[in-house]
Amino acid sequence: MNKPFGILPSGEQATLYTIKNQNISAALSDFGATLVSLWVPDKNGRLADIVLGYDSACAYAADNSCMGAIVGRNANRIAGASFSI
Repeated sequence: MNKPFGILPSGEQATLYTIKNQNISAALSDFGATLVSLWVPDKNGRLADIVLGYDSACAYAADNSCMGAIVGRNANRIAGASFSI
């Protein structure tokens, strides 16, 4: 399932994708592969979101901490790098 997640400062539309199974639900945005929410049951079966996050892609874009980002701001920054042992 997917739904709009806000307009980024660049003018692009961000999308929120939700995947579910019987007990767990995860929501990820295409803005930096951001994990927005993860709903899991506690020992009593009550669902709780265990991820800190924001309600829109604009809030993630304004935050310098890269909260929830799976692909950090350094993704692909080591292309062509090398070292000697």
